[in-house]
Amino acid sequence: MSETKVTFGQSADEALALLKNIQNIVSKLESRIENIEKEVSKIEDIKIQLISMSSKINDMEKRVQEVEDRNSKIEDSVEEMSQIVNSALDKYTDNSDQIEILNKAIKALQNTKDNRKLDEVHVSKLRSLEEDVVEMKWRSMHNNLIFSGLRYQPDEDTEIKIRDFINKELGLYNTISFGNVHRFGKKDRNGIRPIVARFTSRRDLEYVLKCAYRLKGTDYGIKEQFPKEIELKRKELYPILKQAKKDNNKAVLVRDRLYINGELYKPQPNISNTQGREFRDSLIDRPTNSQIPVNSGPPVPPRPYKRSRINSDEIENTHL
Repeated sequence: MSETKVTFGQSADEALALLKNIQNIVSKLESRIENIEKEVSKIEDIKIQLISMSSKINDMEKRVQEVEDRNSKIEDSVEEMSQIVNSALDKYTDNSDQIEILNKAIKALQNTKDNRKLDEVHVSKLRSLEEDVVEMKWRSMHNNLIFSGLRYQPDEDTEIKIRDFINKELGLYNTISFGNVHRFGKKDRNGIRPIVARFTSRRDLEYVLKCAYRLKGTDYGIKEQFPKEIELKRKELYPILKQAKKDNNKAVLVRDRLYINGELYKPQPNISNTQGREFRDSLIDRPTNSQIPVNSGPPVPPRPYKRSRINSDEIENTHL
């Protein structure tokens, strides 16, 4: 009987030992499974990140394509502008000698009192050259906008300032390419120098200019840059433009030309200019002493100015 108990006791101990081994193995397997699950969750996170990166890469590719398309358009625009500038420079170079000759002639004419000897051919050439110079100036400013009211900051980046202004004040978030952005000129009524920005694309300039109405009621302003000669003509036409719109007419100011109801506005001639022209014509048409007959007596000195009669109706028509 004692031998049987010993055998039974030994088998029970072996079974317990075996169960413990199995339990240890199972616990190890559980820990490994937990590690595997953690690794699998990490793989899932990596997969999600890869999907997000893939979508971002696709967006970047689209943006790169848009930038490439815009660059190609910019290159075409720059090439076209360079051709215009080169042609204008060639024309200016060809006319430089004539400009110098005409300037000398003008200085000589300014020092003499007899304006009757002014050559009409030279006058027409001078006017043509002046128009060419103004045209060149206007073409060089054709893609420029002037921004006023933006505060000055030391070490400022004017291009970034203009981009932020366009985004915040006009609500435009398109990518706009600038050629040059800088402050210039005299201070405005707020004591701030305006900023001139050169757009590489005329379409972007017009898009920004169309949204300038959103600045109504603020201290900011946007306008196109024109040469001084054109700006003076525009200032003369502003009151007429406002009055035409006030009278419910369709009025548009294009460069230095005003169109009212589709017709070009032509200002009435000034009375003083008309009288001065008549006076010059009378001097030219007046006969000289050699043309006066011998038997007519001594020559009578000409009156310095013959006053023309203008009735009230003509004056009213002139001022209309």
